[in-house]
Amino acid sequence: MGAWRDLLDFALYFNQQFGKFTQGKMTLSMALGMFKPKYPPSRMIVETRKLLEKAKDKKNSIAVFDQANVFTINEFKDKCMNCHLSKISVQFHEVDEIGKVFLHKMLEFLEESDKQKGENEKPDETLAPMNITRLVYLLAKAEDEKRIDKNFKMHIYSSAKNQEDRKYLIMALKIFLLESRD
Repeated sequence: MGAWRDLLDFALYFNQQFGKFTQGKMTLSMALGMFKPKYPPSRMIVETRKLLEKAKDKKNSIAVFDQANVFTINEFKDKCMNCHLSKISVQFHEVDEIGKVFLHKMLEFLEESDKQKGENEKPDETLAPMNITRLVYLLAKAEDEKRIDKNFKMHIYSSAKNQEDRKYLIMALKIFLLESRD
């Protein structure tokens, strides 16, 4: 238990050092849960253990916050942290309330694009184009208002179109928004 970002950074660092120590012959799977302060620690353990079991389904993976967010550690570090999160952080190094609303709206459209009709079903393909269209409008308006630059707009758009990449972008947005909370 501890500060979620410190735990996440430590997990990524520990994985890197563990890989060096074992010369890549052993791997780790990890889980990071997030709970409200008054949530019972015994339940935290049970829920985090479920996350860890989900992460173990893939080799060398990390489950972040819930069972829908399981990534291989290297892809999480490369695609989520080093690519998407760093681009978001550069674009929004100082986040005001309008910027937070913009990012939350962007996150909403991206998450809606991945909505499922029911459990164990593929995402609703009719929702994705509509929400991507809404996202494009939001990005174009923000670019016109000089809130974002063209490179950032194109990065978000190309990532949003690809379902796998969209998953990393959504996680990066969640991490950034959590970090920027007052």
